[in-house]
Amino acid sequence: VVADLGSDDDVGAAVHACVDRFGRLDFLLNCGGNIEGLGKHLWEITPEEWTTSFQANATGVLNLIRHVAPVMLDQHAGRMFFLTTSATLIPKEKTGCYASAKAVANHMVQTLVEELGPQGIQANVFNPGPIDTESYREMTDAIDVSTPNQQQQAAPQSPDVAARLLLWL
Repeated sequence: VVADLGSDDDVGAAVHACVDRFGRLDFLLNCGGNIEGLGKHLWEITPEEWTTSFQANATGVLNLIRHVAPVMLDQHAGRMFFLTTSATLIPKEKTGCYASAKAVANHMVQTLVEELGPQGIQANVFNPGPIDTESYREMTDAIDVSTPNQQQQAAPQSPDVAARLLLWL
């Protein structure tokens, strides 16, 4: 099912389609989002870029939670995983828009742990580190990671690394 995470109706339809087809929803993996505004100082971010970033990276997470949590609560089980970034913990030049939206998502998931954990539903943010994807290459081009204060802690790894982390979790 194709869905825009920023659209509550799209997310609701996708969750409904999953439950209709499989009878339940046991696992959510949110790797969706965008890097709108990356590569710009905060004062250069347009209101449209800010809104686009938050729509996908923060509101999208809320939309998923709004539609997935009730299903998992009815089942008394489920796991939700949300991809995050170290930019929420270690400020980097020209990442403010993206990192701010992801930080909001992180906080929502931390709150979700408190709200759903006692009900047997797990929620986690995960950061596998830099993964060699098209988005990662766009990001590194946008923020020029060659400067000392922008360098990554580790070299980018294969997407298989992130997959193994999720399977372990």
